Amino acid sequence: MSPHIAKRIFLDYDGYVDGIHRDWRVFYGIVQLHRSLRVVTKEESHSSPHLRQFIMSTRSRIGILNQDGTIESVYHHSDGYPQWLGVVLKRHFSNSLKVRDLMEGGDISCIRSSTDWNRKELDQPIIRTYKMRGEECPSKEHQDLRDFLMYDTVQIEYSYLWRPNLETWACWKGNYDCEWMIPKAPTLEIIPDKHPEEVRTNKVLL
Repeated sequence: MSPHIAKRIFLDYDGYVDGIHRDWRVFYGIVQLHRSLRVVTKEESHSSPHLRQFIMSTRSRIGILNQDGTIESVYHHSDGYPQWLGVVLKRHFSNSLKVRDLMEGGDISCIRSSTDWNRKELDQPIIRTYKMRGEECPSKEHQDLRDFLMYDTVQIEYSYLWRPNLETWACWKGNYDCEWMIPKAPTLEIIPDKHPEEVRTNKVLL
């Protein structure tokens, strides 16, 4: 994990904008500790406030395949699991033009946020990018699919790729061996058509 990414996580974590940890190497150790503690499900955390401190965002990358085989991608901080981010991408970013526009904005805090950076409630959801608060976080270019999937394997849990030739999204779940501290082969995930709560209530929520 680069110092830039570690700083990004610190600025997002618990909403702090200016923290006390000036040494990002120290904070990197804190990030690793929290990741090792992330064995509690989000459902369990809702039932116990004592467990919420151990839950961190589900980080992901969103990419698009270029004609020459390279991939352009951006970081996405919150709710990167297929049942949320996957559904949003599938529903609202289903053509190459929309995905290219998404790349132009750079790294993303939340692709469908109901609040701005000042936590003000909005009438319509926005793509809340880091550029909106003055950070320069342009998209990254990867040489090929392997380079894309193996990028920052410590913190990226899901990788999404738009394939223009097929006009579909693909999703891979990152796998990391915490005991040996090495990445393992990612696994393909199915992106559902609806969020579980939409299935339960029969309402459109995303």
